[in-house]
Amino acid sequence: MEPHTARVYLSGDYDSANSDDLRQQLLDQRGSATHVELDMSAVTYFGSAGLSAILDLYHQLISSGGNLVITQASTMVHTVLALTGLDQHLLQHPGPNTGHETD
Repeated sequence: MEPHTARVYLSGDYDSANSDDLRQQLLDQRGSATHVELDMSAVTYFGSAGLSAILDLYHQLISSGGNLVITQASTMVHTVLALTGLDQHLLQHPGPNTGHETD
């Protein structure tokens, strides 16, 4: 049986002013999923409180045998994850992706 995956799209700013809202949004959209894929390509600001909300969900999922992966990351998100070393654990793709690149 394949695990249930929730795909969550986040956009805008995530900081201490709205980190509780982010936590609730993640829980609501996760539902009973054991795996969560986050598209963060439209996130314009990503502070430590936003990162903490993501990490809370990550730890919940890992402890229950699930996983969280960021499938798309804006330059802002990628920079924060790279500075903290979490890019190696959370990012599906190694480089920044704003979702707006052209070839």
